[in-house]
Amino acid sequence: LLGKSERKKPVVTDTVTPLGKEYFQGLNLLLNEKQDEAMELLLKTLDVNRDTFDTYLVMGTLYRRRGEVDRSIRIHQDLLARPNISKLQQSTVRLELARDYLKAGLLDRSERLLKELAEETGANQVVALEFLLSIYELENDWKAAVQTAEKLAAKGKQVAVNLAHYHCEQAQHCMQVGDLVEARRELK
Repeated sequence: LLGKSERKKPVVTDTVTPLGKEYFQGLNLLLNEKQDEAMELLLKTLDVNRDTFDTYLVMGTLYRRRGEVDRSIRIHQDLLARPNISKLQQSTVRLELARDYLKAGLLDRSERLLKELAEETGANQVVALEFLLSIYELENDWKAAVQTAEKLAAKGKQVAVNLAHYHCEQAQHCMQVGDLVEARRELK
């Protein structure tokens, strides 16, 4: 009786796709410190799906750290163009792309992406606000820095010291242009 019932059950097979020969060649090249060849081979052989998504993100980050920002941007733009990634994955890729642009010195592109992410509610919102704050510091845009720091404070981040510095910078600018009333307000 037991044998009959077991025979009627459908056979469950693993849905894990076998890794190709190229994947193992790529790993071998990586272990032999031929990183350029290894990354190219791995990226060429791996299709983007939910299992390989993180691999692509790591590859983009590795390229960015090595100073090859153009390759990193290309990988992240390719990921962003994929229709089969989730909203969270899209948000993560946009954050990584903004970091690529920031590293490349393309502050306007980075700022645009980070503003979009900061307006969304999600896991990357606080990180986007922190990167926006660093851009505003680079650009000496103290008014925008104050607004962003206040948003971060509302999210529970400790930014009181930075916020005070931004107000002082604005007060100093107001004193330079002769607007003492506004400078006093900023200092308060």
